[in-house]
Amino acid sequence: MYGFVAGNMPRNSLKRRRFGGGVGLLLRVIRALPIGVSPCFHPLFPTHEPRSTWAVRPGSRKRLDRLSQSVQDIYVKQYNSQELGLTKTPKLEQAMAWLIEHGPVHVNPSLPAWMLHDLVEGNRIANLRRRLYLAPTTSGEMWSLPAVATHLEPSGYLSFYGALVLHGLTDQDTALWGFVQGERQGSLRYGQQRLDFVPWRRRIRTAETKLLRRGEEVVRVATPAQAFIDSLEAPRYVTSWPELLHVLRTGVALGKLAPAKLRARAIDTQSPAIARRLGLLLELETGKADPALLALAQRSNNWTRLAGLGSRVAARDARWRVELPRSREDLLAAVRD
Repeated sequence: MYGFVAGNMPRNSLKRRRFGGGVGLLLRVIRALPIGVSPCFHPLFPTHEPRSTWAVRPGSRKRLDRLSQSVQDIYVKQYNSQELGLTKTPKLEQAMAWLIEHGPVHVNPSLPAWMLHDLVEGNRIANLRRRLYLAPTTSGEMWSLPAVATHLEPSGYLSFYGALVLHGLTDQDTALWGFVQGERQGSLRYGQQRLDFVPWRRRIRTAETKLLRRGEEVVRVATPAQAFIDSLEAPRYVTSWPELLHVLRTGVALGKLAPAKLRARAIDTQSPAIARRLGLLLELETGKADPALLALAQRSNNWTRLAGLGSRVAARDARWRVELPRSREDLLAAVRD
């Protein structure tokens, strides 16, 4: 409106009127334009096409003065603030509803990065690793890391100390989970908890597993005997050896860990290292040495560290050829009842 008035009125007639606020500033900008240049995109001119900031008539020179750039910057800042301030919350709510409806696990969701960032910073969703997000379920609960891993790798299974925790063989909790699957991939992190993917393709084919359902979660977990043998093969996922002795004692008392079944699983692996570790733990628990495990343990003359490579050695067991981080007496004394 004002653009047409300013274009039709004589130039000196504008000096006789006083306009305040944004209208006066706009009129001063229009008056300062060189001959042949007219505004083409502004909120006051909604009928013009947004071809560029300023339109240039044929034969005229295209240029922007300093005042025109200031007006353009003010308009862009006002537009951005209105867009982010008035529509940001509704867009976030729509994105959250979409994540809940199509979730709870999302791999590289088709949402803008700023939406995902704001939802993560607001603790409404979790960023487990790059391009992997976890949203709450329709009931408002968040899945555990083992449930997310089972969703991502249905053929894998949860094992090691974390599986023993789920089977109720200890009253302790764990912040480190181990999930056996075929391919190497990045770990999952949620708060203080971490889940590592262990690439054991050979173990997937022969492992004994079962499905545990807890509410809306489904977790494929190793049987107690399988998880115990896996822990002996990967000592880095054992919290402490006195704790593993406590798990063995509790499992035998509850009937969930039978020495005969543990022996059979260890012999099937044909690993002297597993036979040595299991034979030593069974001897510490029962006071008797298993002949079958002892024969497999003495197949080679090398030594096996109970806590794995890189651990300190404080004592040696010549019968089982195992290097211990502490003496037998200290291991038994540290086992809690």
